[in-house]
Amino acid sequence: MLPQCARRLRPLFAQCCVVGVCYVGFLFLFDVPMDWTRCIADEAAGRSYLDIGPWLVDASTRWVVSHRWQDWCSEALWMSMYFSVAVWLSIGLIHAPALTVTARRRTQPIAT
Repeated sequence: MLPQCARRLRPLFAQCCVVGVCYVGFLFLFDVPMDWTRCIADEAAGRSYLDIGPWLVDASTRWVVSHRWQDWCSEALWMSMYFSVAVWLSIGLIHAPALTVTARRRTQPIAT
């Protein structure tokens, strides 16, 4: 895709790709292991999970508010990154120029 991008926008396109790869790396280094560890601990403790119907009812009716650091410390890293860096990057994308694709001519006939 980079060769098809307008020449003046290639650095921006490359930076967006790097940021995307870094975000996926962040998820796999921090978020996925945290969720995996939590799932394994829940299975070891014999915790059962709700099916989708009861889960939707539970998620929409039960609200537990906690201001204790102990409840949030394992979530602090990814939430800080998501609600600060990712939000500012999203806002910045509003001001980015459109990545238009430049048309190329075929110089060779299509093989049959």
